[in-house]
Amino acid sequence: MKTRTEQGAPSGKRSNSLRRHPSFTLIEMVVVIGIMALLLAIAAPIFQNMAGGQGVRSAARLTCQKLKLARAYAINNREYVAVLFPEKNSGLPTDYGYRYYRACIVKNDTSGGYSFKRWVPGEGWTKLPGTVSAVDINDMKSSGTTFSGATDVSAVDCSSLNGAKYDNTTYSNLTLKAIVFKPTGVAAKKGYLVLANDVVEGGSRVKNNTEKDLFVRVDQYTGRVTFEE
Repeated sequence: MKTRTEQGAPSGKRSNSLRRHPSFTLIEMVVVIGIMALLLAIAAPIFQNMAGGQGVRSAARLTCQKLKLARAYAINNREYVAVLFPEKNSGLPTDYGYRYYRACIVKNDTSGGYSFKRWVPGEGWTKLPGTVSAVDINDMKSSGTTFSGATDVSAVDCSSLNGAKYDNTTYSNLTLKAIVFKPTGVAAKKGYLVLANDVVEGGSRVKNNTEKDLFVRVDQYTGRVTFEE
């Protein structure tokens, strides 16, 4: 009968060598952690910018879809339809400035202006995703005049906001900025809706990442809605 050694059991010397494990010194571990922290610090802004850019693109697609639906509603129902984009001094609660939009039916006044008629059925206020803001509606990309491409809609009735949160103020008879579509599907004015990955506090734009701005373009003569860098 073979002994344990004859059956091929490892020798004591080999067994001891197998039990040895590689180890790191404290200095080596500190160096590795420091390198990882440095790489994270370098990569974090890159990922933030990528996420911000995707957020603006997502918002651009959503607002494009909303504007296209508003145009289709105007054509199908032979109505003037406005998509409202409240800005800082809109008269609505400050958290609505630059962040919310909503479609309504308007009427063309004899003076050439537009006034509120009623809300589009089934529509409510929609908030832009994340920290994306609708900060301007220009008549040209390089325009320096704020909301120069917007159409004013007067007598807007937002009394529906007078719930538990906003019960101390009457939000009615407001004049809000809008993009308006006529019953023929053309737009009342040429406009570039400026979407930005920004931070808005108290109704004011406090962080301006203009390199990530996108422009939703509304052609005045065709009513076509597109977005571009």
